[in-house]
Amino acid sequence: MLSRRLRSGGDSTPFVGALWDFANVLDNGTVQSFVPQTAPGRGLAFDLNGTNVYMRRDSNNLMYRFPLSTAWDITTRGTAVAPGVGFNAMPGDAMWWNSSGTIFYSQDGLNIRTAIPDAPFSASITTSTVHTVAPAVPGTGTRVWATMSADGTKLVYANDNNLNIYTLSTEWDLSTATLTSSRVGGITTGVSGLVRYDGKKILVQKQKGLGETFPTFYQYNLTTAWDITTSAADSIKVLTVDTIASDPAGMALHRGGTDFYWLNPYPSGFNSVVRHSFNT
Repeated sequence: MLSRRLRSGGDSTPFVGALWDFANVLDNGTVQSFVPQTAPGRGLAFDLNGTNVYMRRDSNNLMYRFPLSTAWDITTRGTAVAPGVGFNAMPGDAMWWNSSGTIFYSQDGLNIRTAIPDAPFSASITTSTVHTVAPAVPGTGTRVWATMSADGTKLVYANDNNLNIYTLSTEWDLSTATLTSSRVGGITTGVSGLVRYDGKKILVQKQKGLGETFPTFYQYNLTTAWDITTSAADSIKVLTVDTIASDPAGMALHRGGTDFYWLNPYPSGFNSVVRHSFNT
């Protein structure tokens, strides 16, 4: 099912998003190596049109951009573009752009760092700012991730099986975020996650368990949109397309909501990106 509405935050392009449901995902997909990075990758993001993939190098936090000759098709990746100035100060597995490509977001410990590129979706960045999200999500900070809604009005932030949802009074401006929903315990938040644009589905990738060789995903259904207290797991699956030797290191969503991607930092060699279809 498709739903149509207008994007905001500097992008007036009509947004056509699928009401995706992880329950429809089959155990198949596409795996693509993302070398020549010579160290494990962390974090995964696409630009608005799906023609560039961004990935952080774990050893020095430098950001790399991989062009795609066919939008959203990871098998068409080109040679990595050298990292831009400023990205090296942005560690984190969770990262994303605003809809106009004028703000880049990255997890920075328990905080979120925002950076202003020299041009929309550019890998050249000279300034960045750290935002402390308050009130903080309880937890030890062992497994932390965040993501935002497609229109930039919601922030979903997880920390060790606790999850907060914030509402931004100004789109994409984290300084205007206020806590509107919180769940402490009773939920598996894993190492990365995605949210459906209507606020009624959250997809989580679990950390690697002892002896596990394939990733596990949890989907939570929110009876009331953006109210995490109304959530319950409605689909749990192990996908066997690519083996894992450590925790997966980031997730990204197709702009149209038809597919999702995750980063495997330790397959045979360094870094593969896996693509799965929601079969909407």
